[in-house]
Amino acid sequence: MWMRLRKTEHRLTPSRGGTKADCARMLLNCGARFDICNSSAGETPLHIAAALGDESMVKLLIQKGANKNIQNRDRKTAYDVAFEHGHTRLYEVLGLADNLCVATRKGDIRAIKKLLEGGVTVNGQDQHGWTVLHRASFKGRAEIVQILIKKGVDIDARDEDGYTALHCAVESGHADVIELLVKKGADVDARTNKGATAMQIAKSLNYTGITRVLVDSSKTTGSRYGNETGSMKKRTTRV
Repeated sequence: MWMRLRKTEHRLTPSRGGTKADCARMLLNCGARFDICNSSAGETPLHIAAALGDESMVKLLIQKGANKNIQNRDRKTAYDVAFEHGHTRLYEVLGLADNLCVATRKGDIRAIKKLLEGGVTVNGQDQHGWTVLHRASFKGRAEIVQILIKKGVDIDARDEDGYTALHCAVESGHADVIELLVKKGADVDARTNKGATAMQIAKSLNYTGITRVLVDSSKTTGSRYGNETGSMKKRTTRV
C-alpha cells in the first residue's frame, strides 16, 4: 500500500502498491495523523504526494485538513516540492492562490503577518512565475511590499515573461511602490524576456510621473538609462 497505519500510532507513512485513495481515506477516517513528519527528510505525506505528482492524493489530504505550509528539513513546503519536480497541475491546489496570494490581493495585512509567522515561504511562484511580491507590487500594496522585503523576499525574482516586481509596479503605475523597491535595491536595469526595462515600459505607456521617479532613482543607484526607446503594449497580467 502507498499509505499504511503503524501499530505504534495513527500516522500516515509512504508505502507502495494497493489502492492508494481508498486506503488513505480509510486511515484518515480512522484518525490517522497527516501532519506528522518522517524522520529522514522531515516530510509530511503531503510533501511526498506532491513530489510524486499525485493530484488525487494531494486533494484528499488537503480536503482532510493537511497543512500546506509545513516545511521539510530543506525549508520547503509541499508547493515548493511540486514546483521543484515540475508538477504544474498541482500549483493551483498547493500554490499561493488560496493563502498569501489571496491575502495580498485583498490587502489583508493581518492575515499576511499570520501566514508569515507560520513559516509560509515568501519566494514561492505560481504557474506563471509570479511571487507574492509581483502581485503586491502590481496591486500597489506598498506596506505589504515593505513587509515582504523585511522577510527576505527575492526582490528581483522573474516571472515567465522575465518581469520583476519593479516591472509590475511600473506597468500598473504605482509610484510609491516603485520608490520603495528601488530604495531597497531592485535592479532598475533589469530587462524582460523581450528586452524591456522598467523605464521603457513607463515611456511606452506615457507614464510621465513614473518616468521621473525612475530617473530620480537613477541618481542614487548609479543607473544610466540613456535614450531608451521602444514600442510596447501593456501585457495581460494576472491579478
